[in-house]
Amino acid sequence: MKTAGERNHRSFHLVLQKLRKTGSISRLTPNRNFMDHSTLLIQNDIQAPLDSCLQCLVTCELCVAACLDQENSEAMNRCIQFCRICADLCALTAREIARKSILMRQVCALCVLACWSCGEECARHSHVDPCKRCAAACRRCEKECQKVATGSSETTDDLQAVAGVASFAP
Repeated sequence: MKTAGERNHRSFHLVLQKLRKTGSISRLTPNRNFMDHSTLLIQNDIQAPLDSCLQCLVTCELCVAACLDQENSEAMNRCIQFCRICADLCALTAREIARKSILMRQVCALCVLACWSCGEECARHSHVDPCKRCAAACRRCEKECQKVATGSSETTDDLQAVAGVASFAP
């Protein structure tokens, strides 16, 4: 008599064979890409800010990790704080953009302020390569989110009114 594990293993292989016959699993074979990236593309008007937010999120997290690895990480506390705030808001903004949320403009306005603040702080540490890259990513994200938040490329100061918050200025 077969054990439950052997039966499950056999059932799994039967399902796998059926999927291969129907072609449903063909994209999982080693000769093909796992995911068709064209399915991830969204409307052109929001693709750039979405990509910028995701890139900024990752760059901020890498900057935090690099700052924590510094010998005198205490001196980098402010940079770490701004990067964490920025990363969190970039993640939220990316989700709201992808959802085409009714709050997308307001969230983008907050993201602009966070990116501006983080970019300013990271620019102060441009001798540290991850901070330099983070400042550049924050600037790109700030510009892309400005377009969404205002429908144009208004300045960061103008976005404070849209977001309804004071500046995060360092």
